[in-house]
Amino acid sequence: MRSIITAPLFLFSRHAQWVLIAGLVAGVAFPASAGFLRPHIPVMVALILFLSALRMDISALNLRRAVLLKDLGLVLALQIISPFVAYTVLTLMQAPEVWRDVLTVLFSSAAITGIPAFSFLMGLDGARAMRILVIGTALLPLTTLPVLAILPNVAAETSLLGVSLKMLALIIVAAIAALTLRKPVMRLLGEDGPQLLNGLNALALAIFVLALMDAVQPVLLSDPLRLLGILAIAISVNIGPQIAFVVWASWRAKASGTIPSPSDLTPSLACGLRNMALFLAALPASVTDPWLLFIGCYQVPMYLTPLLMRPVLAWAQARAATSSQ
Repeated sequence: MRSIITAPLFLFSRHAQWVLIAGLVAGVAFPASAGFLRPHIPVMVALILFLSALRMDISALNLRRAVLLKDLGLVLALQIISPFVAYTVLTLMQAPEVWRDVLTVLFSSAAITGIPAFSFLMGLDGARAMRILVIGTALLPLTTLPVLAILPNVAAETSLLGVSLKMLALIIVAAIAALTLRKPVMRLLGEDGPQLLNGLNALALAIFVLALMDAVQPVLLSDPLRLLGILAIAISVNIGPQIAFVVWASWRAKASGTIPSPSDLTPSLACGLRNMALFLAALPASVTDPWLLFIGCYQVPMYLTPLLMRPVLAWAQARAATSSQ
């Protein structure tokens, strides 16, 4: 019989995408919660990483050289090539400097620390997501150097090395703790362990977003059309790259007569779910204040990803399955 504690977690697991949406709504409705939660962001990040890593057996990380090199190439493409493409396009479009800077920085960012959690919630490969996260965060101080060279307004104020090393240490400590405790915890939770952890992850992510949404409500009330415009940009640069990667993976699978596996599709999340928090920590408020509304809006498509991308992922696999018959 399910206890009063586990019953809600099963509910959160079954309806994870709606739990995330509830977190967004609460973040907009209660902006004051950000002031309380923001100082605790490192603790919440560690908890989300810990819960995700509990789902993984060490063998699932698959640390073979060929696998690591493949993910390294992916990270370099995401964190070096994509920001230069974004900068070039925005410059040709004569976009305002603030938009050129924030979007170029966005595309140079590593994947969010919650990407393994999102992967598990969506039935993708959490172990590959963890590899991408660790590699991307470890390389961030190096991959941002060429990008910052073309953004003098940002580069002059940026010191990412210390922040990145702290984030990397947080990831490694959370992963080691989870892998150490995995067997006794999973034994305690029993066969329902993965489902319970999914529920906990959904709840933790929903609480986490409250710390990032305080800039949204004032603009929603005073200038909703401006908010809609910024939200449209946030959706296009978040969901757009995810869809583009899934289409590309589907095309590759169709060409080879195979079906894209969850591992093949997992990098789609890294394409769209980028971690601006490191730059918020490394840059002064004079640089980041104009970005805060966009960053708040960016959480919306991020937390809608399970709802919006599940049909796209299903389409890609169905399309490949049909063509391989």
